[in-house]
Amino acid sequence: METDFDTDKIRNEIKDTETITAVGDLVSKVNSLFLQEPNFQELPSDKPIIFVGDLHGDIENAVRIVRKYSKDHRIVFLGDYIDRSTEYLGSLKNISYLLKKKIENPKEIIMLRGNHEFDQIYNMYGFGDELREIDHAFSKDFLWKFTLLFPNMPYIVTTDNGIIGLHGGIPNVESVEEIKNLPKGVTDYNQHPIISQIVWNDNIGDCDNFFDNKGYTYSNRGLSLNLGILYGEPYFSEKMSLLGKKVLVRGHNQNLKGYSLNNKVLTVFSSRRYTNYGNLKGAYVAILDPQKEINNALDLKIEFL
Repeated sequence: METDFDTDKIRNEIKDTETITAVGDLVSKVNSLFLQEPNFQELPSDKPIIFVGDLHGDIENAVRIVRKYSKDHRIVFLGDYIDRSTEYLGSLKNISYLLKKKIENPKEIIMLRGNHEFDQIYNMYGFGDELREIDHAFSKDFLWKFTLLFPNMPYIVTTDNGIIGLHGGIPNVESVEEIKNLPKGVTDYNQHPIISQIVWNDNIGDCDNFFDNKGYTYSNRGLSLNLGILYGEPYFSEKMSLLGKKVLVRGHNQNLKGYSLNNKVLTVFSSRRYTNYGNLKGAYVAILDPQKEINNALDLKIEFL
């Protein structure tokens, strides 16, 4: 069914085609940066690291975070920059702002891919409509530009003191090399089980009867082919030991905001849309001293926005 786009509304919001052209050029420049970045990044220990959870179009908090922390910190965004925005064109404004900051500080701004940075998802939850409306008003083929950009985003960061950061959860791998060898350019998470699990997996509490003998069960959250899994403590401990890490910092599930799995997992949400979910109320970031010994997620500092 053909959509009736409000061309006048979007033109009044954006003002001119030069703005759209500038954003399109920005997307192309950042795409080149993403292509050069490894999908599994080992972060240096020269400065504190800020972990930012799902923003979902909350550009006010994005600006607040960058202004407050970018001078003296490295900032890791854990994905889900778009969709479900509470303001008109909020997803486009948010991702454009962050891409601009990525250009300005390519080594200090790390942008990981979340499950909403796949067109199967953003075509359902708002961002795709924003892009199609722009294409209709300005004929700039924005949808295609972002379709090419998101598949080149990295997926995982790690630190020497035991942190692994990603969007969803620990994938079911048998070696670190399986993660380090993740390809660029995957457009459909159904095409790659490890990528699918990184952006879709969730942990849950100790429910031994819930899991099979491998320590996990399949999740259908957003998936039709059982490519995401739910796991508990035994699976988590086994995979973290395999990866040589102690604490997982992730976003993805607003109901798990806060600490879980014996305080070895911290779920971070930075959008004001989800302030009433989870054990840690409000939008917040997590701060890591990469030179400090880390035993559990409580060793990271929480700051509310």
